[in-house]
Amino acid sequence: MKSGGGWTGLANLLTLKLLTMGKFELSEAAKQERRKYKRQWAAKNREKLNAYQREWAKKNPDKIKKIHQRYWERKAQKSEK
Repeated sequence: MKSGGGWTGLANLLTLKLLTMGKFELSEAAKQERRKYKRQWAAKNREKLNAYQREWAKKNPDKIKKIHQRYWERKAQKSEK
């Protein structure tokens, strides 16, 4: 299954990289607008996102196992405190 990311996926990756590297800062209003846009996009494309995540999980069972293991270890650590 093709992810359909294309240029959009690349643009998101580059934007994230620039944001985390501190190359540019967004104003609070711009951050809120960006979050709003992403929430709307995700709601509109919920089925595509879920299908992609299921496919990824099928292709990466070893990573899923590690993710679950880390989750439960953190959960156990928090309950000990």
